[in-house]
Amino acid sequence: MIDITEDLFIGTLNAFEIVPDATIGNFEAGRKLTTKIFDNGQLAINYISDVLPTGEAWLRVHSFGTDATNRNLPVLFNIKSPQQGLDDIRWESIRNTPFRKAIETVGSIAANFLFFL
Repeated sequence: MIDITEDLFIGTLNAFEIVPDATIGNFEAGRKLTTKIFDNGQLAINYISDVLPTGEAWLRVHSFGTDATNRNLPVLFNIKSPQQGLDDIRWESIRNTPFRKAIETVGSIAANFLFFL
């Protein structure tokens, strides 16, 4: 359901991009402005949908995992996991950089608090 809603919002945003892109987008400053606004809007929609409970990032942050030494608790496993090379479907298509770990962990924990309020 989250993926469908995300696709709907991104599709709507892309539809609204048509007019500014066709008008002011013909000029260098207009092209930069529309690209900045609409690309950043898509990034925001993707991030919000990922950190919502049951979103992709939320599932990674809240997953248990094992490494060579022991079983790790949620959040801790995500933070301690390597950037690449995990044999887990949740991480197979992403590069789990320190920046990604930080923003996904903070966003997912904040979403938990907002959800429970």
